[in-house]
Amino acid sequence: MLKHRKRSWLLLVAATLVLSACGGGGGGDPADDPGDDPGTGLGAINGRVVNAITGGDVAGATITVGDKTATSSATGEFTVSTDYGDRIGVSVSAEGYADNQKIVVLSEAQATATLTVKLLEVSHTETFSGSTGKMIAVPASSAAVDIAGNSLVTADGSVAAGDVTASLTIVNPSLDPEVMPGDFMGDDGSGMRNMESYGALAATFVDASDAPLNLTSGTTSTIRIPAQTISGVAPPPTIPLFYYDATQLKWVQQGTATLVNDVEPYYTGTVEHFSTWNADVLYDSVDITGCVQDLSGSPVAGAKVTSTGDDYIGTATAYTRTDGTFTVRARPNSVVVVSASKENSTSNSVSINTGDSAFAIPSCLLMGTAQVSIKLTWGEAPADLDSYLFTPGGDEISYSMSGALDTSPYASLDVDDTESYGPEVITISQLSPGQYQYFVNNFSEEYSPGQTGSPARVELLANGRSHIYSPPAGEDTNDWWHVFDLTVDNSGNVSVTTVGTWSSTSPSAFKTSPSGKSAQGNTRFDRIN
Repeated sequence: MLKHRKRSWLLLVAATLVLSACGGGGGGDPADDPGDDPGTGLGAINGRVVNAITGGDVAGATITVGDKTATSSATGEFTVSTDYGDRIGVSVSAEGYADNQKIVVLSEAQATATLTVKLLEVSHTETFSGSTGKMIAVPASSAAVDIAGNSLVTADGSVAAGDVTASLTIVNPSLDPEVMPGDFMGDDGSGMRNMESYGALAATFVDASDAPLNLTSGTTSTIRIPAQTISGVAPPPTIPLFYYDATQLKWVQQGTATLVNDVEPYYTGTVEHFSTWNADVLYDSVDITGCVQDLSGSPVAGAKVTSTGDDYIGTATAYTRTDGTFTVRARPNSVVVVSASKENSTSNSVSINTGDSAFAIPSCLLMGTAQVSIKLTWGEAPADLDSYLFTPGGDEISYSMSGALDTSPYASLDVDDTESYGPEVITISQLSPGQYQYFVNNFSEEYSPGQTGSPARVELLANGRSHIYSPPAGEDTNDWWHVFDLTVDNSGNVSVTTVGTWSSTSPSAFKTSPSGKSAQGNTRFDRIN
């Protein structure tokens, strides 16, 4: 049966969420942002290092903040104390992974920063003779780096003529923007602006004694960066190249790259040194204004607000003022998803179509106490995957029954994407004792590729810990992936159980509430254009 539905961008306005309109949100004075004038004092950065693909803990990672260092625990956790600052670099490295660096703000209003640092495993390593050079290519990918003989040197300028080991890592921000170093701020010589990425590649080289190597002065290398996009629009034929400067905490333009439309399209260009290189463009942003409140309606100060491109690869961040208002940037004439977080708490998400001028979100983002959010993303196909959450009370949260955050069931489908890539976002504002079950449905009933080949990706944030799920084997033509269950005890403690099973039967056909009645009737509505 042919299924249709209207594209649904769920702004939580009075019809679905009774919240007061934003007060004082206007254009906003950036000077009111706690990140612009952090003051003086000592803050703390609490974090966790995880594998960006599997979500597994990364133990033994080295975390560097200024002159302070720490090592991640067996569960990937770390704490670093440092002075307040409006751009503090948190650099993380671990054996077998590409380096990453995230940027945080510490201020009187935001004295503690909580973050999850996602590391990508090195895509390919290869050892070769430094005197002869080689084209290093990542298998089953267009990513490559061409090294000329005798072009690599140690820090003191000595030529690496013996064995050299290359490590190449494909950085695909379409999978998750957080795998990109920095905060999507670049400088083309005219000042820092927000940027949109079309893919990146990290390349490092060491000699036989593990001493870092780089290109000697006056030599260049040709690199290939797999082209990435989430908009369905072809990447531009030429594009600026930027490298990440971990000292300046920004991307710096140097050179250009040309698109090659191979089996896997890629950008190729020449570079004068090795780092993480990014094919991207800078843009003049527009402002999005709004406010953040807690469940009682009180303003939340010092919350981190993030705008994430839905039809472009890029993010921007800002912090709420003392009255809970914020101004965050975004690309003009685009679709973006805006949400807020503070310590381990997250707000609902709203999807916005930006124009050429500032946009005011009509209702405050709501930050609950449950600290649970679920984000589903996928590739170009299948066109439409759907999130389903069943609550302990038997309620179904889905595209047809979006729920509510300020009343029962205290869970809501904030963003529903029907045209590839996602995201689908479910937020839980208050937890109830019992079991929550989460499923992904292949509404398009497309299997070449299906959820496994797309690939689908679910990220669960529960009580400050990130859990990442990929489809297991055995999909075939099964539409339903039972991803995980959450069990909440009477004290509010949450345990997460990975399920990872497939079914051709809708869970609404057998899911019942404690009274034995089907949850809300679980009526499946055809979607209309």
